[in-house]
Amino acid sequence: MKECNICLRWIILHTSELPVGADNNKRCKQMLQMVVTDSQYNPADVFKLLLNTAQFEFNLKE
Repeated sequence: MKECNICLRWIILHTSELPVGADNNKRCKQMLQMVVTDSQYNPADVFKLLLNTAQFEFNLKE
C-alpha cells in the first residue's frame, strides 16, 4: 500500500508543470518529457488510481 502511494505521488510530482524559470531550461523540459513518455502518463488514470488507493487504504483501517 505504502509503495503504491509513493509511486503515485512521485508520478504526480514529476509530471506537474515546470516552475517559473525552469521552463527555459532544456534539460528540465527533456526530463519532464521523458517521465511523461516512459510512464505513459494519463492524468485521469493517475487520479482515479490515487482515489482508489485512498479508498482501499481507508477500508483497511476500518
